[in-house]
Amino acid sequence: MAKRGRKKKMELTDAANDVGAEPASKPTTAPKKRGKKSQYSDTEKAAFIEAVKNGRKAEASWSEILDAAKAQGFKSSLAYLKQLATSSGAVKRRNRGGRPKGSKNVLKAIKAKGVTPKLNGADLDAIEGIISKMVVEKLESKIRIAVGVLEDATTALRQL
Repeated sequence: MAKRGRKKKMELTDAANDVGAEPASKPTTAPKKRGKKSQYSDTEKAAFIEAVKNGRKAEASWSEILDAAKAQGFKSSLAYLKQLATSSGAVKRRNRGGRPKGSKNVLKAIKAKGVTPKLNGADLDAIEGIISKMVVEKLESKIRIAVGVLEDATTALRQL
């Protein structure tokens, strides 16, 4: 059984190799743009963006900026106006938290200066002291248990 589409592919390559054959023409239509087409022209968008820029310079609230844009013919929502402003570069998005730039090795930088950093209000030296006390107490208790077992074994051996 022959594979499907093989014959058509062979015919196309044979037609392309023919000397007298006309070259295959490519479609001249431009690719379609994705997304919904905006209801505003470029000049209207420029006017809205200018209203946003002026409002931001004057430190106006977004509702006041929306009113100014509506006075120039804007019919959409505040969210779309903000989207237009950010996509055009008129308004920068603000950083919403996270670690500040350059803070990756803050503890290394502090230690290099010779200062012991405080984490959650406790010095690292104090934490090291607490840990060493815990280790000593644990070792002493285990040694006491071992000594007790050895003493019991020695008394048992003496009885034999």
